Order: sequence, then C-alpha cells, then structure tokens
Amino acid sequence: MQNKSFTEFVDSVRNASNLVDIARSYLPLRQKGKNFWACCPFHSENTASFVINGEKQFYHCFGCGESGNVFTFVMKMENLSWYDAMAMLAKKANLEIPHTEDNQEWLKMRQKRDRLYQALMLARDFYCRNLFLPQNQKALDYLHQRGIDDDLIKKFHIGYSDSWQGVVDELKQHGISYETMYAAGIVTKSDDGKRVWDAQFERVTFSIHDVYGNCIGFTGRTMKKDDNIAKYKNTAETLVFNKSNIVYGVDVMKELSRNRHTNGLIVVEGNVDEIAMIKHGFVNTVACMGTALTKFHAGIMKRFGENVYLCLDGDSAGQKATLKSIDTLQDAGLMVKVIVLPDGQDPDEFLSTHGTEAMQKMIDNSVGGLEFKLNYIKQQSDLKDKVGKTAYLNRVVELLINVPNPAERELYLKDIADTLGIEKEVVRNTINLRLQPEEKENTISSVIKSHNNTKILNNNNINHEREEKVIRGFLYEQPYAKFDPGNEITFNNPIFQKIYSQHLKLNEIDDKLDEKELQEIAALRDFNQELTIEEQEKEWRDCYHGLLIEDWTRKKILAIKNGDMNEVNRLSLLIKGKKIIKRSTEEYANGNKTN
Repeated sequence: MQNKSFTEFVDSVRNASNLVDIARSYLPLRQKGKNFWACCPFHSENTASFVINGEKQFYHCFGCGESGNVFTFVMKMENLSWYDAMAMLAKKANLEIPHTEDNQEWLKMRQKRDRLYQALMLARDFYCRNLFLPQNQKALDYLHQRGIDDDLIKKFHIGYSDSWQGVVDELKQHGISYETMYAAGIVTKSDDGKRVWDAQFERVTFSIHDVYGNCIGFTGRTMKKDDNIAKYKNTAETLVFNKSNIVYGVDVMKELSRNRHTNGLIVVEGNVDEIAMIKHGFVNTVACMGTALTKFHAGIMKRFGENVYLCLDGDSAGQKATLKSIDTLQDAGLMVKVIVLPDGQDPDEFLSTHGTEAMQKMIDNSVGGLEFKLNYIKQQSDLKDKVGKTAYLNRVVELLINVPNPAERELYLKDIADTLGIEKEVVRNTINLRLQPEEKENTISSVIKSHNNTKILNNNNINHEREEKVIRGFLYEQPYAKFDPGNEITFNNPIFQKIYSQHLKLNEIDDKLDEKELQEIAALRDFNQELTIEEQEKEWRDCYHGLLIEDWTRKKILAIKNGDMNEVNRLSLLIKGKKIIKRSTEEYANGNKTN
C-alpha cells in the first residue's frame, strides 16, 4: 500500500490549495452562480468556455476538453511535473514535504536543483560585490556610460567577473563542488575535467531570474571591441536554464508593477533594452532574450494581462522575430500590438535619443498584429510595375483570407486598393473568389462533419471516462475491481494499458512509469469519496462492462472481416450474455430503489 503519511500530506496540500484562489492568480475569473468562468489558458478563444467548480474543486474547458484539479492546473500553467506542482502548492501553504519511500527520487532531483539555485545565487552576489571594487572601476564606468545607474545595477543584480578563478574560489568556500558549478553553467572545464574556470571571465554579468526570483543563469557582456569575441554570452543550457523559456526581468517587473495598474506587457529584445525601459518608467516591460517568443513565453505573459506590446529591434532580424511572435501570442489568446520604432532603432537607442514622452507616443500609436504584417508585406514588395503589384496583391490576399472576421478584413481594403491604384471592390472580389471554394465545400460537408466529429468526440470522451474509472479502481485495489483472466480489456490509453497489463498498484506507478506518463495520469491520484461504496461499485462495474462489450465488438468486426465464424459466434454470445447480465442488474437495482 502507498505510504499513508505521504498520501495524507498530499490531501493536506490539496485541502489548503483552493483552486479558485490559485487560478485567480493566473486568470481573470468571472463568477456565475457557484462557478467561475474565464477564457481558457490552454487554447486560443475569445468567449469564455473554461469553468471552475469551486465546490468540487475541479476545472473543465468546454472548448478543448482540458480538465483536472488544482495539481493538474498548476502543472500545465507552470510546465511542471506533478511532484513539482505539489511542492509549489505546499510551499504556498507553508507545508513541509515529508521524506518517504514514495518520493525519494523526486526529492533527490529537487535537492539537485536547489543546489544549483544556491550556487547561482552565491555567484550572482559575488559578481555584484566585484563590480564595486576599486580595481573594477572600468566595468562600473561602462555601465554608467550606458545610462545604467547604481540603483538599476542593484535592482537588476548586475555584476562583473574580473578573474578566471575568483568565483570558483568563492563557491568552494561555501562547500560548492566543481560538479555543481559546472552543472549550474557557472564554470567551463577542461577536456580531462581536472581544471575549471569562470565561464563569464572579463564580462559584465546580467543575472537572470525565473518568475519566482530564483537566479538561473547569466548573460555576460564583453567590453572588448574585438570581432572575434562574442558580444554576449549566455549560460549554457542546464537543468534550470533554458533560453527559450526565459522571460528576462519578469521578477523586477512583478515587484515594480505591484499595486499598479498596467495595460498589459511591453516585450523588448535584450537585457539593456529592458533596463532602459524600466529606467524611463515603463515598469511593465520584460525581455525575450533575443529569441522569437515561444508558447512558454506566451503562457507566462498571459498571467499579467491580455495585451502584449511587441517592441523588438527594428532591423531585419527583429522584424522577422516580430512576425513569428505575433502568431505565437495570438494563438495563446493574447491581443497583440506592435510598437514600430523608426530607422531600425532598438528601445535603448530610441530612449537615449528621443526620451520618455516620445516612447509613450510610439506606444499610443502602436499597430495591431495584422496591420503590422500588411505593412511589412508592403515594405518588402516592389510596387513599380504590374508584376510586383500582382505579387503584392497575392500576398495580402493570402493573409486576409485567413482572417475569420469579414469586418476586420474590410478595414484594410481601402489602403490596399490605394497602394495598387485600383478600386476597393476589386480587392474585395479577389478575396471573395479565393474564399468561395472553401465556403462551398464547407456548406456541403459542414453538417456531416459536425455530426461525425461530435459523435467521435462524445464517444472518445465517454470511453476515456470509463477507462479512467476502471483503472482507478484497480490502482486503489478496490474489493470490487478484480482482474478477470480470459476477459482482458484493450485500453485506448497506452498508459492505462500499461497499468492494466502489469497489474500496477498506486504505490508502484512512481517506479514503473516515467515522468511524462506520471504527468498525464496525475488526475488518477484523486479518488472520489463522495459516493457510497455501493455507488462506487455500480459505477465501476458499469464502466467495466461497457469497455468489455466495446472490446468484444471490435474483435467481432475483425473476425467477420477475417471470415472466422466460430470466433464471431463466440463473441456474439459473450456480448449478448454481458448485456443481459447488465440489464438484469440494473432492473434489480431499480427495483430495490422502488421498494
């Protein structure tokens, strides 16, 4: 049996973590009766279909089908394993995780991460102290010349590495091993592994923190004017540092924006741009570390509002990153606007030249994502002759036919027509001609497709619920849940099939399943105790019989195709017998209720 103390601890965490309160820290919720509604954080939508039942502490999205409890919600929102989500909620509730046989492996991994965080925090503080030493005045002067004063230096934990071995010696004094320094990306080591040295030697260090304030790595900026040396150097990929998941400055932004109304986030490209924006009062600014935004970035940003203002560099690479980022953010259900800076400038350059008021005007005059794309196509097109104009028309039409709202398309027709020197009606007709084949096909098949898709979706949902209830009975070793040799079930869910085939119990799955599989079945750890034991048994048997009948029916169809009439007759008798038993059981139960 599963260790009782850990099971009780998980129950304590669940009871202390109100799903409505937890979800409210990520989403704007609107109460309707006993339930709370929001636009789903797991797919793009404009109408709220995500509901939280505060009484029963579960969520469900009627749009994409996602559902679960407080643990699965945090897992998905934070991209965490079940154990890490549980630990995060435990920390919020001031509950200490017990050491048991069930969680030893996870605790080891957790302790390893904690050692990395400790090493990185010590390195950060060492670099910060170093910066203000007299011999490192050149690094401090460099930052001051860039407009970064001492207050900003301390706020963003900026430092300096002045020697190959300084940080190594500092960390050794605190008991940090070479292995941990290397695993944290603080040092580089020789091929034979016998020598290590500071990975950020002779660089100004910009500390990078996650959304919880943990130091996870560094960006090092060289002061040397040497084309053979990379201007910026990030910490290597580690257990805690993944560049495509990092939102730089989110910890500072959270602190400065506390109790202040901000209209969404401003996203810039690099560390210095972020610091310049904060310096000029745009406290709702974060940076994407010079990469196009990912779904993970979008998920973090969605916690701070529905609007995102992209202000990436104005050069060619920055514009391409903007185009990709628009799609990523819109797919996450965010409203996107683009701040277009002149002459290919980045935010730091623009603010240095024009100041705060000019930047505010640029924000006020920002354009929507679609308008930016149309303008980009126009800038990239040769409109001097008919060939170029035709190519331009084809590109904008290709873009507009994917805009579902006809009214939104209509807003841009005049500008396109004026660019080409043609009537607006011509552009509209061109779009309509491209849309007609799709609309015709949709008209003919939409009812059939809708019916079939609904039927398939409903069947899939029913089968998944049946499979989940049956597997849960086996996992919890309920007295009515018995393996029936000779009447084995084939589960659609491969993880359920693995549990069933290996006769796994709840206290065995952590050892037998990998982390991804455990995340996918996290909801199985919740067991509905609201039903009586009789009701639980009836529900389990109904689901079990339903799955058996469905499995036999599939096998019968296969036997018919193969011409195996003996197997067809055998399965027909089994199906008929099981249906009679099921019907008799229901009639008996209903009769007892009546009496």
